[in-house]
Amino acid sequence: TINQVGSLYMQSMCEQISNHFETTIDLRLSQVNALMESTTPENVDKLQLWRRMERNAKDCGFTHLALLSRDGNFEMIYGNRIEIVDPAPYLGSLNAGERKVALGLDNEGNYVVLMGVSCNYPMENGQVCTALVAGLPVSYINEALSLNISGAQSYSFIIRKDGSFVLRTDDVIRGNYFDRVLDLYEDAGNKTPEQYLQELKHAIEVEGDYSASLKMSGVRRHMFCTKLSYSEWYLLTF
Repeated sequence: TINQVGSLYMQSMCEQISNHFETTIDLRLSQVNALMESTTPENVDKLQLWRRMERNAKDCGFTHLALLSRDGNFEMIYGNRIEIVDPAPYLGSLNAGERKVALGLDNEGNYVVLMGVSCNYPMENGQVCTALVAGLPVSYINEALSLNISGAQSYSFIIRKDGSFVLRTDDVIRGNYFDRVLDLYEDAGNKTPEQYLQELKHAIEVEGDYSASLKMSGVRRHMFCTKLSYSEWYLLTF
């Protein structure tokens, strides 16, 4: 009964966080879309266009703004040069006309959340871009979702399909959650850590929800996993 109640509670909490994520990202993507609508390229000098777009983007709090080509090259409007950490799914979605969020890395080693909206502005190299991309510090997601509240009895990770971290509660995004399972977990209810990991990977592959009871450092915790909208990311709440 305790396990059933815990599972239902964690499902509800995870749904609240994922719904908040969807609302937050949808707002930011709408702001990027509004930048395009307010700065159409017809009959406007390109430099003047970029300055206007930069001003509007900074008013929204974005730290980076760039055009992105279909093959993944950025033309920076402002901000440090960036690259996409996991480019294939991000480019695939943007090239298909979708709105998408991904993780980037700037040339100073800082991680950036990339908000991409499909568009067709001309680029310096003569190509037409596939998207306008605006960036925010990765800490923005942590703060917006309140993932790292001191003294809280719950915490969350955001990971990719391969287990690599997008965000952890201590803002450390390097490393791999799957490795952590094998190194630190004592059991997963009536399953071994290896069995739990196999089931979790399958749920992620089919984009389904998953819950489990886990034991680590002598403490029993409930976990719930769900896919996050606009991304290739998965939310794990404990």
